[in-house]
Amino acid sequence: MEKVIVLLASYNGEKYLRDQLDSLINQTYKNIDVYIRDDNSTDKTMDIINEYCGKSINGINFLRWILVEEI
Repeated sequence: MEKVIVLLASYNGEKYLRDQLDSLINQTYKNIDVYIRDDNSTDKTMDIINEYCGKSINGINFLRWILVEEI
């Protein structure tokens, strides 16, 4: 089974983020890595991201995508 990579960008996405991530969990295809990148949200987006990241739920891996800024 081929690996599917999902790149998810978020900014103040608290209202919809949990629904988006749960939708990925409920897909019938289960070999998925989800990379989530946040752009300095001021709501509870990072709390939701931290809740999902590091877990493997039904074969779906959630990973925090961190960009390192150039100096």
